[in-house]
Amino acid sequence: MVFEAVEPVRRVSIIALCAWFLIRFIGHAARNVTEMRREAGKKVDVVAVDAIAKLARISTMITAALVT
Repeated sequence: MVFEAVEPVRRVSIIALCAWFLIRFIGHAARNVTEMRREAGKKVDVVAVDAIAKLARISTMITAALVT
């Protein structure tokens, strides 16, 4: 009875952890792109980097919700 719930909980947990990893990875990648371009002395369009990161995070959340 209780053991029947283990598999669905495990699936949802794995999907949630993957989504959490991807969301944090996207945030760190956006920050790194901004910092690396500033250190190189190049122009940085912070609004574009932020917008792309937000879109990637939202699409990750939507995909994770649809997969579960």
